[in-house]
Amino acid sequence: MQGFEYKFHFCCKFYQLLLSPNLCLLWIILVFKGRLVNQNKPGIKAVFYFGIWLLFLPNAPYLVTDIFHFTKRTGCPLWFDLILVSSASWNGIIAGTLSLLQAEQFLKRYLKYKWVQMSLLLFITLCSYGVYLGRFPRFNSWDIITNPDDLFYYIKNSVIHPHQHLSIWVFTIIFSFLFGVIFFTIRGLNRTNDKD
Repeated sequence: MQGFEYKFHFCCKFYQLLLSPNLCLLWIILVFKGRLVNQNKPGIKAVFYFGIWLLFLPNAPYLVTDIFHFTKRTGCPLWFDLILVSSASWNGIIAGTLSLLQAEQFLKRYLKYKWVQMSLLLFITLCSYGVYLGRFPRFNSWDIITNPDDLFYYIKNSVIHPHQHLSIWVFTIIFSFLFGVIFFTIRGLNRTNDKD
């Protein structure tokens, strides 16, 4: 029994170390989204907050891809993996959705409805592309500062030669559809509740 408890404790610590950085990145999204919403007019500050928010936004739905860590390991109950990975994914989706909802409120002050909706679709697509960059070639949001050459080279090749990078675009389209359905469903439910 003591051996099981030790392994279980080790597993808990391992997952805390694995997931906590990703969960901490959600705070960056929420903090800069909050600062953006508090801006009374579009200016340099608003553009800066908006850029940081958009740069880190993929870290929220990225948590869904942590399902890859859902594997059976000796000494760690399968249900523990399921609960931990599912809760992290849920937190990521909710944080990303709430963040987009509030970004929409900010954009509504300055743009027509049609442009706001197109902007949301663009953000969701860019976000999904960012999730791919993080999960597979393993780029991070801060690579735009610490490793810009490799990051921009990878992005440039995927855009200029899309036929050579089909997996990127298939993933981006499918993930955008998934995230978009979740976002617009939650937004629709939110508006229905407001009317009630």
